[in-house]
Amino acid sequence: MPKHPIVIRQITARIQEYPLIPDRAIAWTHGIHATTCSLIITVRDQSELEGYGETVVLEQWTGEAPASAQTFVEQRLTPALVGQELDHPADAARLMEQVAWGWEASKGAVDCAVWDLWGKQQNRSVAELICDRKPKDRLLIRASIGGFGVEQTVRLAQTYRDLGVRVLKFKVGLPDIDDARRLAESRAAVGDELIFTIDANGAYPTADAAIQAYEAMAQSRINLFEQPTPRRRISMLGEVRHRIDIPVMADDCVFKPSELEEVLALEACDVVSLYPGKNGGFTHCLSMARRAADCGIQCAIGTALESDLGQGAMAALAASLKVFSTEDIGQDLQASVMYEHSSVREPMRFENGYVQVPTGPGFGVKPK
Repeated sequence: MPKHPIVIRQITARIQEYPLIPDRAIAWTHGIHATTCSLIITVRDQSELEGYGETVVLEQWTGEAPASAQTFVEQRLTPALVGQELDHPADAARLMEQVAWGWEASKGAVDCAVWDLWGKQQNRSVAELICDRKPKDRLLIRASIGGFGVEQTVRLAQTYRDLGVRVLKFKVGLPDIDDARRLAESRAAVGDELIFTIDANGAYPTADAAIQAYEAMAQSRINLFEQPTPRRRISMLGEVRHRIDIPVMADDCVFKPSELEEVLALEACDVVSLYPGKNGGFTHCLSMARRAADCGIQCAIGTALESDLGQGAMAALAASLKVFSTEDIGQDLQASVMYEHSSVREPMRFENGYVQVPTGPGFGVKPK
């Protein structure tokens, strides 16, 4: 592939809040997610071409606060990147790793902006530039339902079904919530056609507790159990995987490539959740997805509830690689059913359970 050097002239960072549709807030292990706080990055080259990146800044997830993330980009990452000649977006990721350990969300937004710029310089979509198959033009999505009581859970399940959503992800494991009943009544209310998955975000302290919880919910026909055990207990995740009869997804325990290697070595999952805001950028997501593919592990797009702007990069990854072939669980590309208004000029259109993948240069999305 011919080189298309990137010379960054300017990086700007700003914080933007996006409120969720009020009755679609997410109750999960770490609290209530009612408003998404995003770090928005614009990278500009010498010809005034711009690339954009978004990541959700959630202290309970990556440990970064909005103000500190913005300051980190402005005071640490910007001096390391501006003026450098980069032969490939991965060069930016390498330079950022030299600046500091961690800061996956902040680095992820900048990394995505550089990839977006790189694609635009060639007037091609990033999906075309990285694909190992003809990029898909649409992707099956999942919609998340927080860990609420039975009535609210059933109401949300019916709402999403009526919107055309075909895969639901139920947050489970919250105290004093009867998950078995809320899933059973949701199944009775929406019928057999919808796919149910569950996500504990590491809520169960032991493998036995996770398995007992799953067995109580199994009658509702579950297709996937996402992160049943704590993020630092990868061997425990593997124990659950080997003791239940449905696929297990690793999410909270796989932020870095080294953590993916441990999951693979321990054969701890069937599916791994990847997305730029968690994994430190598109560069790492791409390499991790390829590594998982080499080991026969499927991938799915996870989320911290990014807007359409952040979902452009996520959709490009899932559309372009064969390892993202999980039609039975979907991708967490749910902005179109979670927010009243899109963050981009041409929203990602949702229809009949699928979201359309942007096809323009770069990631194909531009902030309003």
